[in-house]
Amino acid sequence: MPPHFTIVLAKDLETVDGRAPSSRTQTHNRILCKSCSAILGTFDESASGFRILKSSVAVQSTKGSTAESFSKDVFLAAQLLSLIDHASTRRVAVYDERPIDTDKETVLLLWIFSTDLRYSSSTVKRNPKRAMKVLFRKSVNLGEQPGMSFNTSEDLHLPSDLKDHLEHSLETSSSMLPVSSRYFQEWTVGLLERFQPED
Repeated sequence: MPPHFTIVLAKDLETVDGRAPSSRTQTHNRILCKSCSAILGTFDESASGFRILKSSVAVQSTKGSTAESFSKDVFLAAQLLSLIDHASTRRVAVYDERPIDTDKETVLLLWIFSTDLRYSSSTVKRNPKRAMKVLFRKSVNLGEQPGMSFNTSEDLHLPSDLKDHLEHSLETSSSMLPVSSRYFQEWTVGLLERFQPED
């Protein structure tokens, strides 16, 4: 599965949130849902288009058919796998795409321990589930982290809601693990759902 966004050229969007792209979109660089104002995408200057967040939309194959969507975890996992393939690193520093205060920004540090495993739990609907094993911790300063160096880490910038979702998802999955398996040195162990072809 490709990264968590796709590019749509600005000229191909007739209206965004009920307004022309040349007005509100160019000012705020965002695509918002008309109904709930959720962020669906952001403007990408290098591509002269909009990055549509796949995790924020549902797709209908034909008019009147049931809309299909996947969990945010699946797209986030795909993004991390893409970083591993292209940057050859399993160390990732996740930043807020638009931090309010860069001096106090909290960085989510990830150490991707295993890219593919299966697990079963009474808290999930279908077993076994496919996932990644991710060690994580928060920091306000990269510096030298316990257990590993982040000098060679790859940076990943996400919209604030996706970064928060990633952190919450990892924390929630960690609570499913046996107490003895939830921590490794100074790191918390979590699981991130991966795409399964049968989905």
